[in-house]
Amino acid sequence: MLLINPGRSRRPSTIEAWKKIDFAKFCEDLSVSVICAAPPVGVAELVSTYNSELIRILDEHTRRKSKLIYDRTNCNWYTNELGGLKCHKRKLDRRHKASKLAVDLDIYKEASSTYEK
Repeated sequence: MLLINPGRSRRPSTIEAWKKIDFAKFCEDLSVSVICAAPPVGVAELVSTYNSELIRILDEHTRRKSKLIYDRTNCNWYTNELGGLKCHKRKLDRRHKASKLAVDLDIYKEASSTYEK
């Protein structure tokens, strides 16, 4: 059976650094914004102003970074059953490394041979 790798596709994406916001400056800018200083009277105007001001303030405080995201293609041969066997094999490997018992090594070898079939 010949498996052909179709290649990985990539797409540009923009990521914002939310963790690096200076919260004190953000709160200060929010308190002097139009939302707090002179809120509109109508509900529709209030929602529109709230959304536009919040987006403007967030754009000032977050840094945007462009990044290429690689899409992972699904492999037809890798099934959920195979993933479960691999997880079980790794668990048995960790158990053997912790205990260093011959019994655990035998169980691990049996699981490895089952996974590799």
